[in-house]
Amino acid sequence: MKEILSKYNFTEEEINEFISHALVIKCPKRTMLLKEGEIPRFLYCATKGVFRGGFTDSKGVQYTRTFFTPHTTPFVMSYSSFMLQRPSLSFLEAIEDGELLSWPYDYVKNLEDTSFKWLSFFKKQIDIVFSYREIKDMQTYTLSPKEQYLAFLESSSSFVHLIPQHYIASYIGITPEALSRIRKQLKTDNRVKS
Repeated sequence: MKEILSKYNFTEEEINEFISHALVIKCPKRTMLLKEGEIPRFLYCATKGVFRGGFTDSKGVQYTRTFFTPHTTPFVMSYSSFMLQRPSLSFLEAIEDGELLSWPYDYVKNLEDTSFKWLSFFKKQIDIVFSYREIKDMQTYTLSPKEQYLAFLESSSSFVHLIPQHYIASYIGITPEALSRIRKQLKTDNRVKS
């Protein structure tokens, strides 16, 4: 967390003050941080582990929409629901054992209302998330599933080994069986090129 904040011209005192208000949460694998329909009361920041956000359709099938890690998008939240304090359309779940820092909504809102520096910081974090989202949306409509998988491997090389294949398939928008065929084809292609 200190590393993130130090990039935004916060003083050591401001950083320590912010961190001192955080609650450290140990998150076992499959912990549900937020369920669909709940109003998110906390801003989470991943310090360890991988988390996913997604939604459930009317048949109970879950879809993975995004992944959160300490080094990509560390702030784990349902953004519009948190900012507007309305029921979430998505869930947030720990994929593996992890750790989070957590701040109550009222504390974060007060920082935004009283400090332009903090308002600017949180806006930049949301900009990062939306830029990831825009790239993902573009890939969904312009790349084949195989190309999407290769792009995901490239952008997620530091944590892809921690994500179960069925979550990756869901993220790409294909079945686990289709992803298995793509992976098999890629292994075959690599053997032919060697």
